[in-house]
Amino acid sequence: MKPLICNLKMNHTYDDMAKYKTVLGNIKYDNLVICPAYPFLAMMKSRNYEVCAQNVSSHLVGSFTGDVSAAMLKSVGVSSSLIGHSETKAGFGEVCDKLHQVLRQGLKAYVVITDTMNDYNYQYTSSVLLSAIRGLLVHISASDYKNVHFIYEPKYMIGKDEALPLQVVENVFSFLKQELVKDYGYEFPLYYGGGLTKKNIVPYYQSEIIDGLFVGRSVNHPEDLKVLTALLQKSTNVYTG
Repeated sequence: MKPLICNLKMNHTYDDMAKYKTVLGNIKYDNLVICPAYPFLAMMKSRNYEVCAQNVSSHLVGSFTGDVSAAMLKSVGVSSSLIGHSETKAGFGEVCDKLHQVLRQGLKAYVVITDTMNDYNYQYTSSVLLSAIRGLLVHISASDYKNVHFIYEPKYMIGKDEALPLQVVENVFSFLKQELVKDYGYEFPLYYGGGLTKKNIVPYYQSEIIDGLFVGRSVNHPEDLKVLTALLQKSTNVYTG
């Protein structure tokens, strides 16, 4: 099954997350990635899904109050981190530093890339995203490529109940895959997020071009995730025949 990355954001208390984990124990879905808030990373550890941090520091150690380093994440069993989500408001240089820190610890990086509404309206999205990816890969060793995954989430679609048209996403991803293989000899996984709900997610899941999905508000409650994963499992059976 395709990876389903669930960004739980800043929405839960300890008791909420205990209930969430109980429900997760009854969900049978391969490739499930759960991104809880920092206080709950250790408690959410499980063999049944991947635990991913929502953010990471751009520093290894030092007097950076409130920061959490990649080494700290690794020490509590976290295997990956989101990097560059638009809600963290990190600049490009900081995103590069965070990516370096995550890869230095041997963790997996889910790097969020985005565009603006103007980019989309003027059909610049493909070139904007490709430029961002190239900029991030400049100082990365080819041996680290396997730990770099890209999530395209248009920030202007966050919180909406509709996603970008599937054909648009597929066209963008086809272009990116072609150019990245040509430039780097490697096909980086490309995920889509933004406006995905149980009402519209199936065609994106079934797409042969999209490698995984990134959801937030639609899985805020564990029962919603249970419904969503069941829907995707059913669509997989239909799709694979």
